[in-house]
Amino acid sequence: MELEHTILYGSMKDLQLQIEALKQNFADSDYHSLARSAHALKGTSGNLSALRLYASAEQLEAAAKAIIGKGKQDVSPPEIAENSEEQIDQLIKLTEKQFIEYNTLIQTEYPH
Repeated sequence: MELEHTILYGSMKDLQLQIEALKQNFADSDYHSLARSAHALKGTSGNLSALRLYASAEQLEAAAKAIIGKGKQDVSPPEIAENSEEQIDQLIKLTEKQFIEYNTLIQTEYPH
């Protein structure tokens, strides 16, 4: 049981760091890094079967790639369609909320 706790809580820490990276990438308008961070979050959440978190990460990755596809990486947002940035902002907030819910579940079901 100790090994499972170590893996689970280590993965939860990874998720937390990945979400912080998403927020920083978005603040920096670094959509290439945001897409990579979302992809990493998608992988970790998939490994944990955190399906709602996985779906949000998948949407974030797609939204970041859509902005990159418009050739707008690492620029100030005036030329970026506002709905794309708003969508990313809302998805990051949703992802944070889902992480908190998932973390609470893990803490309840698998206490230290």
